[in-house]
Amino acid sequence: MLLDLRRRLADVPFDARAWQDLGRAAPDLNAFKRSLAVLSEDADVHAELAAAMLTGGSHRNADRPIRRSLTTAPDRADLWQLAAHQAYSVRLPRTAIRFAHRALAADPGFDIAHRTLGAAHLLENNLLEGFSAFRVADRSIQSLPLPIWSGEPPEGRAIVVVGEEGFGDMIQMARFLPALADRGAVVTVVVPQQLSRLLASIPGVTTVVGVSPEAFAFWVPLMALPQLLGVSRVDGRPYLRAPSSGPRLASSEDLTVGMAWRGRKAHPNDARRSLDLDSIARLLSTPGVRFVSLDPSEAPSPMLSVPLADFADTAFVMRQLDLVISVDTSTAHLAGALGVPAWVFLADTPEWRWGVAGKESAWYESLRLYRCETSEDRAAVVAAMAADLVDLARRRKR
Repeated sequence: MLLDLRRRLADVPFDARAWQDLGRAAPDLNAFKRSLAVLSEDADVHAELAAAMLTGGSHRNADRPIRRSLTTAPDRADLWQLAAHQAYSVRLPRTAIRFAHRALAADPGFDIAHRTLGAAHLLENNLLEGFSAFRVADRSIQSLPLPIWSGEPPEGRAIVVVGEEGFGDMIQMARFLPALADRGAVVTVVVPQQLSRLLASIPGVTTVVGVSPEAFAFWVPLMALPQLLGVSRVDGRPYLRAPSSGPRLASSEDLTVGMAWRGRKAHPNDARRSLDLDSIARLLSTPGVRFVSLDPSEAPSPMLSVPLADFADTAFVMRQLDLVISVDTSTAHLAGALGVPAWVFLADTPEWRWGVAGKESAWYESLRLYRCETSEDRAAVVAAMAADLVDLARRRKR
């Protein structure tokens, strides 16, 4: 397709729609701009340029084409949602909330706008509003042929909670399972095999990988629990326990640091949140530090490798560490849920759970956040972590 488009444009270089098609297919910002030279009032071309900018990381620059698109088509829900997404991406949650409401006024059933509204509220730590909007949004989740639990008194009723989103989300939301059990529910949670042993450590909770619906009275998505339980704040204290056995590390006089420098490649934001071995070389050269890989894939690295069959194994290893250094992935959530000291590298595009500013996490008291303000800050933030690690290793030697 790309070759056909380029041939077509070689013959007819002023074909604005062909430039638009090339921008979609490549994606190519310059192709969209060539299209706009002719279609300057076309809201779709402006919106597609903005979407390509957001995908490529030019979050702040996407503001202008979005405004141009809204000037041409001020009543379109999809354009207001794009504006909300852009505002969220540059950490302006109140603006994102306002724009998401404009999108929902135009289309009350617009699921993506509900999600953006929820994420923007959560970015400001408005938990009730955020999880309420998130619950309204349609999500891709296993549904069961049971009544959904809607917050009625659950005493003595068997409720199956279905894990959703990514591993980190499930670890984060697991903090609410004891509250459901404390209300008298018989709680079973369906999670992937990698999380089953870890979450089984929660008192009053049974974990399963598959489920037979006839054994339960209700089902509920895991991400719906905070709203149904009326949660307005979290205290940041640890709530998971490591198992009593697992992979053991040899003793060392050096500071022992676990490293998770990359997340799951399938994550839509992985290119921005993850680091590579070259970019963390300065960290890995810190004298007096022994590094342990927390990458379950056991990919080759200069760090000590240990076999990690599941998150319970990772939790056992974490309890033997002095510190965890992680990008924004499930490893950071696990460290926080266990109360293990951890430094977390955050890209400039925020996940709602980390808020808009500051070094502390409202969700996990043992975490220290290292934030990129722009996409150009990555090397500087890693350098700041490396300097702090040198200081920590020196104090260890005293």
